[in-house]
Amino acid sequence: MDGADTTDPELGGATFSNFNVDAIQEVQSSSGVMPADTGHGAAGFTNAITKSGSNQVHGSLFEFVRNAAFDARNFFDHKGDLDTRRLPPFARNEFGVTNGGPVFVPHIYDGRGKTFYFAEYQGFRQVLGTTQVFPVPTQAERQGIDIVTFPRMRFLWIR
Repeated sequence: MDGADTTDPELGGATFSNFNVDAIQEVQSSSGVMPADTGHGAAGFTNAITKSGSNQVHGSLFEFVRNAAFDARNFFDHKGDLDTRRLPPFARNEFGVTNGGPVFVPHIYDGRGKTFYFAEYQGFRQVLGTTQVFPVPTQAERQGIDIVTFPRMRFLWIR
């Protein structure tokens, strides 16, 4: 990324994840046998180039929201005695901010046209509940009668 090697030496894959999309300027991707100055062998190669600061202060702020209020009920979701909600709890928030510009410290340093900064942050929060369906034995099965395999036979369960 930006000329630095982010390859995992053991697995050969990229090590960075969950990178703020607003911070990426350009993505270069190629596959096949790489030249010696680019790759480490016959594989894919991706170069992510990040944005940089400029003489103007610039940035972005975003949030993607997804939660149970936007979901439809599946067949097994129903109100119960313990939980009266129709859907299992689900909340996903992905948010981030970018900011870039010239380095400027009043009365000390004016970096306009010379020194720039760029910073990014991305966060991810998720709470996910699932619907669980468990088989429950019938009254006959609780008494030891196997109604599926041998409908007329009784079994004695020894504890």
